[in-house]
Amino acid sequence: MSLLAANGYLFNHQQIDDRWFEDSPADSELSNWLSVLAVRFGKTLPNVERNISRPIELARVISSFVYAPGYADTMLVESDINYNLSFDDANEIPRERRAEVALLLRDGYFSLNADLTFRPNMPFSRARILRLFRKIYEKKKWMPEMQSATAGTSVDGKLMIRSGKSEKPMVLRPDVFLFREFGGTMYPVREVALLGGEKLNYQVDALGAVKYLEVEPTETPTTAERMSPWTIWNKSASGSAVQSRLSRYVRGIGTLYDINVKKVGYSRRPVELEIIGSNGIKTLKGGKIRSALRLPEQLFVMNKRYAGNAVASYTFTGRGWGHGVGMCQYGAFGLAKMGVKYDEIVKHYYSNVDLTQAY
Repeated sequence: MSLLAANGYLFNHQQIDDRWFEDSPADSELSNWLSVLAVRFGKTLPNVERNISRPIELARVISSFVYAPGYADTMLVESDINYNLSFDDANEIPRERRAEVALLLRDGYFSLNADLTFRPNMPFSRARILRLFRKIYEKKKWMPEMQSATAGTSVDGKLMIRSGKSEKPMVLRPDVFLFREFGGTMYPVREVALLGGEKLNYQVDALGAVKYLEVEPTETPTTAERMSPWTIWNKSASGSAVQSRLSRYVRGIGTLYDINVKKVGYSRRPVELEIIGSNGIKTLKGGKIRSALRLPEQLFVMNKRYAGNAVASYTFTGRGWGHGVGMCQYGAFGLAKMGVKYDEIVKHYYSNVDLTQAY
């Protein structure tokens, strides 16, 4: 609906909801849609009668756009018509409309209801008519072309977009049709947060302003330190390698069987490891965990691959580089780029502090 609305179709609505889609359009509303479609086909608008949303009436108009005059009756013999109308209520279709309906069904423009009926005298809902228009546009390859770009950073309050090696500001119309992807499906939204790196698909009006915009979210972390190469990291090691590393910090492990995080601290960092070996259970606590496992940071999780009762290999996935205390240099830099003032940055990393002038 939004693609059509952004390209000349009028919709008399205040708020779009399920009921609006389930209702049949007003005759004047559908007359406008058919007028735009007629222009697209290079046809004059045929006589639009009352109850034009009924399938038998709509078939007359749509077939006059798609096919040459008399095509359905000329190209389909009675057996062809019966073959394509072999569903439960086909006998309710008037004889003068049967060839047109059969042709539109055969070519994939019309479709049946889930109960194998056509209900020729029951008006189509808005949703069903819009789906019909979409099929027409797709078959004719008329779907409005999209431009694609990647969201850049904001400069002086303006969104910059990257296309190839160039970068330019993007101007959005106040009435832009805005969509964001969730779980592979686009949903209409009132606003969207952009980190930079999102894929954008859009259309512009005659003045170059964006009238329709789809945003595919990026997998980039939302944290201020996201430009750091160590924002997310992975380290893998065999069971024997991990045993060798731990043996320098914990004596008497024997043959290493497994490692478990026994306790995590306030910041979700492991503060106690349970080490299971042939000589029993040992523990390793505090900052030694990071050093023993040779990890960049103590904020991590473990993924283990077993061979029998022992762990064959470990994969450690973590965030950051450091010990988790004090100021993150990348984070402070990222906050500054976002416009956060120096005093707020300091208070972000150090709680219950006051800034005073020392000179």
